[in-house]
Amino acid sequence: MGLFASLMALFGCDNLVTSRMVYSSGANVMHLLQATSGDGPLAVEVMGDALGQDSAGLASRVTEIMRASTSDPWLKFEPDRTKANGGYRMVFLFDARTVRQPDFFAVCAGKPPRFERDPARISVHAVICGPQGPLVAIQGLVKRPVSLDDPAFGRLVVQTGYSAIRGAT
Repeated sequence: MGLFASLMALFGCDNLVTSRMVYSSGANVMHLLQATSGDGPLAVEVMGDALGQDSAGLASRVTEIMRASTSDPWLKFEPDRTKANGGYRMVFLFDARTVRQPDFFAVCAGKPPRFERDPARISVHAVICGPQGPLVAIQGLVKRPVSLDDPAFGRLVVQTGYSAIRGAT
């Protein structure tokens, strides 16, 4: 553990979410999502396993968190891809391999990356996929929460999800 992480843990700040942009196509993501919002809500998909939850249950929980945190009337989220905007979707990768970045083009094509679980922290990549592939990917980390209802898990989902929608960290 690095000096900064040790100091953060010592002072009780180890539940802070850190995030960074790891991929950008250069597209204005928010503008594209606003322009296509009339086509239906943004699909929310999940790859990986967060805290032993199945993908459908995890996608529902992530969608619930995103819905509760938005005040934008145009921004809607849907875990059922058949009921969502067919062109754009948000994919959350939980515990995807972090030594090398996942192949975001493969992720947008529906191919899951390799997953590795760190017992001390949870990693998430929020990837906005468009018709031609990935538009942006944000990686976030936080101390591994004990449940999906843990506030740290909610902060991780919201911070990475909205950073991806805005197209920045």
